[in-house]
Amino acid sequence: MNNLLSNLECFYLKIRYLLFKNYLTKKDFSDRNLVFSDEFQTLDNFDKVDKEFYNDNPVWFSKDTIYLTSEGVLIKCYEDIKTHTSWQGTRDCTHTSGMIHTRNKFLLKNGVWVVNANACESWCAIWLLKKDRIEPGYTKQQITPEIDILEILFKRNQAKHGIVYGYSDIKYATKGIGTRGIVKCDNKFHEYAVEFLSNGYKFYIDGILTGKFISDDPEFVSDCPNYLLLNNASDSYTTKNTEFIVKSVKVYE
Repeated sequence: MNNLLSNLECFYLKIRYLLFKNYLTKKDFSDRNLVFSDEFQTLDNFDKVDKEFYNDNPVWFSKDTIYLTSEGVLIKCYEDIKTHTSWQGTRDCTHTSGMIHTRNKFLLKNGVWVVNANACESWCAIWLLKKDRIEPGYTKQQITPEIDILEILFKRNQAKHGIVYGYSDIKYATKGIGTRGIVKCDNKFHEYAVEFLSNGYKFYIDGILTGKFISDDPEFVSDCPNYLLLNNASDSYTTKNTEFIVKSVKVYE
């Protein structure tokens, strides 16, 4: 029932955004306590992922896809299918990805996370995770929920929000809920944000509420600290805009 109500509300919020975004009052988080800010003059607050696969998927991470520019950090990847080998094994990869994260630099429980970015037509994402099983003292239950502030629906050029959750000894996660495509990439910068609630999440684009998920499932919200991930993946068949640029990140308590 909660998922059905959330889906109906998100559909309403999508239509409201598309029709009336120029007239709606925008949410301003600047009155809250700012605890993290980065405008990407350097990458000191982030680590690059390099020479690894993304879980069991045919996606290869390379630090050579990440560049600092006058507009922010650029994550650009375009590569033909190639065989790669890492500590995770050997496999043919259909996608190349660049990723930076704050896992070893900054984590926060709940709060508001705001990312100013120019999304592209490949598989780019702004998301939050908890520390994973390879960290001493952490368990699988403390990885999820995965909170997708922004994910571009690959080859559909549409932005969405989503939550992936549910704990399992076999699978990374067993449940999920998300909006359908809200807007298409327009080659402009927008602010994508998530606000944590005690029993759910609110999502915003340019200060306008575009998604809201509430659940009484105890696995839906976690009190464990989150870290931020920014990544972009593309394959050799994606010939459109594959440049994901992030201008700034701000996090509020």
